[in-house]
Amino acid sequence: MAPPSHTLQLPLFLTCCFFLTLTLTLGEKQSYIIRVQNDLKPSVFSDVEHWYSSTLSSLIRYNPLKSTDQDEEFLHVYKTVFHGFSAKLTAQEAQQLATFDGVLSVLPDRLRQLHTTRSPHFMGLDSASTMSNLVTESDSGSNVVIGVLDTGIWPERPSFHDQGMGPIPSFWKGECTVGENFTKANCNKKIIGARYFTSGYLAKMGSMNSSTDIKSARDTEGHGTHTASTAAGRAVGDASFLGFAKGVAVGIAPKARIAAYKVCWKRGCMDSDILAGFDKAVEDGVNIISISIGGSAVPYNLDPIAIGSFGAMEKGVFISASAGNEGPRSMSVTNVAPWITTVGASTIDRKFPADLVLGNGKRITGSSIYRGDDPLHDINNFQHLPLIYGGNASVGLRNGARHSSSFSSATCMPDSLDKERVRGKIVVCDRGGTPRVSKGEIVKDAGGVGVVVANIFPMGEGLVADAHLIPGLGVTESAGNLIRDYINSNANPTATMTFSETQVGVKPAPVVASFSSRGPSAESIFVLKPDVIAPGVNILAAWPDGVAPTELSSDQRRTQFNIASGTSMSCPHVSGLAALLKGAHPYWSPAMIRSALMTTAYTQDQQGNPLLDETSYNISTTMDMGAGHVDPEKAVDPGLVYDITADDYLNFLCASNYSGRDIKQITKRSGKCRGKHDHKPWNLNYPAISVAIYTTQLQEPAIVQVTRTVTHVGETPSTYTVSVTNPKGVNVTVTPSSMNFREKGEKQSYVVRIKAEKKAVTSLNSVIEVGKTFKPAIRVLAAPQNPLFLRSICTKSNASNENPTLFGSGLIIAASTIALYYISSSSHHISYADSGQESTFLFGDSYRKKVFFKYEKRLRLQSPPEKVFEYFASYRTPGGEVYMTPGDLMRAIVPVFPPSQTTGIRGGNLKGESASTELHCAPSQFFMLFDTDNDGLISFPEYIFFVTLLSIPEPSFSQAFQMFDIDNDGGVDKEEFKRMMELMRTANRQGARHRNGMRFGLKVTGSVDEGGLLEYFFGKDGKGRLEQEKFVQFLRDLHNEISRLEFAHYDYKSQGSISAKDFALSMVASADISHIDKFLDRVEDLDDEKQLRDVRITFKEFMNLAELRKELPSFSQSILSYAKNGLLSKQELKRAANQVC
Repeated sequence: MAPPSHTLQLPLFLTCCFFLTLTLTLGEKQSYIIRVQNDLKPSVFSDVEHWYSSTLSSLIRYNPLKSTDQDEEFLHVYKTVFHGFSAKLTAQEAQQLATFDGVLSVLPDRLRQLHTTRSPHFMGLDSASTMSNLVTESDSGSNVVIGVLDTGIWPERPSFHDQGMGPIPSFWKGECTVGENFTKANCNKKIIGARYFTSGYLAKMGSMNSSTDIKSARDTEGHGTHTASTAAGRAVGDASFLGFAKGVAVGIAPKARIAAYKVCWKRGCMDSDILAGFDKAVEDGVNIISISIGGSAVPYNLDPIAIGSFGAMEKGVFISASAGNEGPRSMSVTNVAPWITTVGASTIDRKFPADLVLGNGKRITGSSIYRGDDPLHDINNFQHLPLIYGGNASVGLRNGARHSSSFSSATCMPDSLDKERVRGKIVVCDRGGTPRVSKGEIVKDAGGVGVVVANIFPMGEGLVADAHLIPGLGVTESAGNLIRDYINSNANPTATMTFSETQVGVKPAPVVASFSSRGPSAESIFVLKPDVIAPGVNILAAWPDGVAPTELSSDQRRTQFNIASGTSMSCPHVSGLAALLKGAHPYWSPAMIRSALMTTAYTQDQQGNPLLDETSYNISTTMDMGAGHVDPEKAVDPGLVYDITADDYLNFLCASNYSGRDIKQITKRSGKCRGKHDHKPWNLNYPAISVAIYTTQLQEPAIVQVTRTVTHVGETPSTYTVSVTNPKGVNVTVTPSSMNFREKGEKQSYVVRIKAEKKAVTSLNSVIEVGKTFKPAIRVLAAPQNPLFLRSICTKSNASNENPTLFGSGLIIAASTIALYYISSSSHHISYADSGQESTFLFGDSYRKKVFFKYEKRLRLQSPPEKVFEYFASYRTPGGEVYMTPGDLMRAIVPVFPPSQTTGIRGGNLKGESASTELHCAPSQFFMLFDTDNDGLISFPEYIFFVTLLSIPEPSFSQAFQMFDIDNDGGVDKEEFKRMMELMRTANRQGARHRNGMRFGLKVTGSVDEGGLLEYFFGKDGKGRLEQEKFVQFLRDLHNEISRLEFAHYDYKSQGSISAKDFALSMVASADISHIDKFLDRVEDLDDEKQLRDVRITFKEFMNLAELRKELPSFSQSILSYAKNGLLSKQELKRAANQVC
């Protein structure tokens, strides 16, 4: 017998209150991180833990409905990098706790995601290289401990053997924590520590899946094993992945010790656990912390990674963190605190070529690590096979029209491909929507025999190699366009694939990886981020048993090594390099190590040409690569370094307008900023200089002075001189122009004076060259090719100037380069809609989904209709005309999130490309009423007609009918109706801003007045009359149809009901954009609410909600009248609802 259906029959009143009740319920029990000022501990308590415990107990007594099981509520106690604890609290308790004496902050616990050999040789660190001074001087890092905060470690891998290693350093105080399938015997002289942290994760998720998560430091994901062996793996001969990249696999610091801190689990990493990992790592005595985890950039006082890193830095620990995989989007870099070394990704001189040979003989080279062991899928034995584009193989395709492709089938989403069209063919899938390796699995399930994954905007020409389950390869954006053109221009397109072995010595190399997150930092443009780049593409490293290389459940392959890409892979390269530098220079501070890396980084490839950006193969910029690519051998002897103390960082925070309380939350120090106005954020003694000059019309030259202090770390006396070549309109002087150092450790300061004339602002591609008589050689950094839009800093304006211009200059002085970049804006409120982005994007993690959902929502609200139309329209004729499909029209009208069951793909290693805001339903024939010429497409005039109907309230149309119904018979003729619609458009934002598409280059044919439903309303001869009652009913049916399709989107499995979580998502999608992030965090917590997991919302209940939405403004006002201090009790909520419902 079928299981009973759990449905919730909600009356109208309960429907009204359901979502708001959920948001209150979510606040009943979630984890928070509490920072405490320990020196305020009352003397009655024996220690701070006693104080914390008593404080928490008082909160539990305050709320008698709470569990009194203190152990259940108490999660972590932080003692080293952070003072405080984490606990499970209600929202009301959290707010109350924030008022207690000694409590500095109460932060909600957030879920983060992982940022996911040839490289030591490429970097000149292998033993066969003559350039091995750093390896020799540091003894391969043998006395240095790297703490890896990640998914744990697989200790049995040969990369972690301890043969020939000396005794464990005497300063080490850590331990090997016993857990499931992990004993003390799993540690050795290589892995000298292992801990795991579950409290925050369990508080969030409720439980663990024992089949995917093990409560110990053992790695069941692969990410932690891969990063740990990249940083410090021992040499392993004859290593490869399925025969690819064969050779000796060795980490950057092969003798460095590893301490594994498992803070990440199957579904992500909680801030409270990450902070606990930092705390224990520093207490244990690590020298380096490697963390390939990230989230959205937030102020430092709200970022536990920034807070934990500051405490670690104070103890002399170097922190290396991944920059993120959100490139090539500007301002996407994360982990940007100035005391963190932020690492972007680059390629190495190795690739894995594979060719797609088209039926016309055209050979297109892509990338793949497919190994065809299955003879049924060994495409090398095949002749040319039929080739089809996924967008032309949609299950919902009508009449075989190629132009009717949908995002779902174009990106080969699950259940989107028509098996009859796909069977026996090679399928071309656009990148995005699902992980790349999943596309091959989906094609295989549909009967396809091969897959081609084609880049789309914005990934450009960047490629990573994937271990496809069927013959498959990835191609660049330009190659993808060629393939689609070939398919569309041939009646019977065919192709075959050929796969090659590993190719080394590839040129150019390195280049900046297209996925590597770009600067500048959203938190402070006065700190260059990323700091450096390092190898992060197609990196071979150790991999656990029992974990498929693709992480797909259908993938039965197992291997000791895997090839992965991401800034997760570049970060441990720098962690290992920092361990070598620490071994060679034990007394260098974390800032000195970073300075050596930055000031010796190179910006030219192996052929002596400027480093390129993989996205377009244009010259890369400081925003792409920071100071440049790390150079280990030069970093060991940098000549000069820039040291930074904790006090220097405090002054930087003061100058950056952080409040005293904020600073205390970050630093544990007094937040008083003495002489605040004497400090400038650009005067932080960073190895790069970034200044911003706020100008109006620059009637007078803008001048900024920057001071830096350098420390001589060379063994012999040295003289340093500088020369500057200025671009037009900018004058840079350095005083003194020459510095003489006589002994090691000597410090001297210099001043950089930057003077910008008015004409300097008009140049966007200026470069300043700096030549020096000391190493390294002269080099040039190109400025960005396009202006960057920085909304967060375009806030200073003169009352007389409504369009301020921001001018910025970035400068790297001791690295032998001064790079000048300009940032200009003509608007106070710049949105992504103004930056020329394309209409298709890649999604990596939940943060990215939110970014682009908000982008699309802002686009709908703020952009002119032609921009909205062009963004959502998916079909463009050869003549340049743009059209929408009915699905495009629906997307342009209704904001939706991916259904909750489709968003479980976690990020990391560039595998988690999650679904966009594409509809998971097919619009009905109702929408074809707007297709007046029956071509299956909707033109811009038809779209304008549609949005006018949707956006005008029913009473306005009723008044218009009365105005134009001259004979008072309740109806209007065609010409009267056209005049009525013209009037409606002038009153509507979309219609009033219509510019016939010319502003954005749309080629528009036809008149708005002729678009839409005229034939439907007035007959083919146009002589009929439209009655008001019929028209009003049509509007109601239209709104109901949109609600039906919205429901069908979340009920994409056609169950007849949707989950409580999807119901909540539909409500959040309609919320004010400023509250989206907060509401989504609450929706995610629904997984913790056991009583709601089986609740289902029927279509009838959903439609009741749609009716109710009309009353929400009144409901909002009612709630505000009852709420006190932003809080609302259950009874107050009921009273507010009763007023409206």
